[in-house]
This record gives sequence, structure tokens and C-alpha cells, in this order.
Amino acid sequence: ETCAFLLREGKVDPNPLDRFLHTPLDDAIRHGHKATQLHSNVQGIQPRCAFLQRLTKDVAELLIKFKGRPSTDDEYLSTVRDEFLKQMEEEKARKDTDKLDKELKTHKFSEVLERLARLRSDLEDDVYQFMTSAANIRYELCRILHMNMFLHDESSRTRAGWDRLTQQLDDHSLTTQKLADLLERDLRQLDSSASRILKTISGDVFPWLNSACNNFHTRGLVLLLLPNFSDHLSKLVVVLNHATWRQRNQSHKP
Repeated sequence: ETCAFLLREGKVDPNPLDRFLHTPLDDAIRHGHKATQLHSNVQGIQPRCAFLQRLTKDVAELLIKFKGRPSTDDEYLSTVRDEFLKQMEEEKARKDTDKLDKELKTHKFSEVLERLARLRSDLEDDVYQFMTSAANIRYELCRILHMNMFLHDESSRTRAGWDRLTQQLDDHSLTTQKLADLLERDLRQLDSSASRILKTISGDVFPWLNSACNNFHTRGLVLLLLPNFSDHLSKLVVVLNHATWRQRNQSHKP
């Protein structure tokens, strides 16, 4: 009676899909099969099973009358199924977003942001010095190479270029020795800034990162805010170790 009322008066959809992509007609048929099996195999409950058989048969016939379809009816339900799957995906995405919003409002999120800001402050000056020194070294090496090629390549000696180079050499604003001194200074600054960065990474960044990744409350936040951060950090350490190789070799000389 309830089913008939909902279908006749309530105009409800006869083919809503559940999370298993089954329709009400699927359920009615399945319950009918179960009742038939019980009626055949279990003694003493035949009257009850017979009632269930009639009930599920009536429900199935009623659903079919109001255009109920099984989930195997691809021609009729393909669009409905696709729409339902889309809604399920949207619902999952919404739940994931809600979960993330809750995590972002926790005290742990503030702690992670504060720690990242502090690490950035600790590294910012040294990273800037490292990049500046590297750029200066590149410029100085290019200038030394250019001077050497210009002086020994007849085809490069245009009159204007030669006069400009001669003037720079005469007033000592550009000499190989001066460039060599600048290069040595920048190499020392590159070494020292790389050493300080490595010290901060090994003493502060890696310990904090390992602790945060092993903490249930902060692991997801770290993965969200810093994807592949550990891999990038390891590659940076390799580069910095190469940069400090010269300093380590000199310190070991007698």
C-alpha cells in the first residue's frame, strides 16, 4: 500500500539508484529469490516465505506498471546511471573539501604555517646570498673568457671594441687580476652561504619535516602544502654539498 501510494499519489521516481547502482525493482526481485530459497530449504517457515513471495511479486509488478526498470536495462538507465555516478563523485569531493576545511581550521595548521614562515626567515638571507654569489661567479667567468678570446682572436678586434678594452685596461677598471680577486671573493661567499643553508636544513628543516610527516595530525597538511618537498630538499642538499666541496678540500690541505 505504501509503495502504491508513493508511486500513484507521490509521483516518486520508480528507478532511484542506491550506492550499489541497484534499482527498487532489483531489490524486489532479489528479495523474491531469497524468499523462494527459504521456502524450499527451511522447514517450518513456509507460510511466512509464501507471504514474502507474494509481497515481493506484487511490489515488482507495481514497479513495472509505473515504468520501473532493472539496473541491467542499459538503454533506459544509462543516462541515469552516469548522472548518479557524477553525483557520487561530486558528493565525495564535497566531503573531502569539508574534511580539509576542518583540518585547515585546526591549531595544527597554524603551527605548520608558523614553522614554515620561521624556516623561510632563517633561510632567506643565505639563499639570496648564495644566488647572488652564483650569478656574480658566472658573470666574472664569462668576462675572463671573453677577454681571453678577444685578445687572441683577430676577427674579434673591431676598432671600437678594441679601444674600449684598451681604455678599461689602462684605468685598471677591468683586469684579469681584478676579476680573479672578485671571483675568489664570490667563491668564498658561495661556500659560506651554502654551508649555512646546509646547517639549517640538517639541524632544523629535516628534523621538523620528519616529525611532521610521522604525526597523524600534521602528515596530511605537510603533503598538501609541500608536495614532494622532501625530494626537492634532498636534491638541494646534493647541489649545496657540491658547492662546498672546494671549501672542504682547502680546509684539509696542510
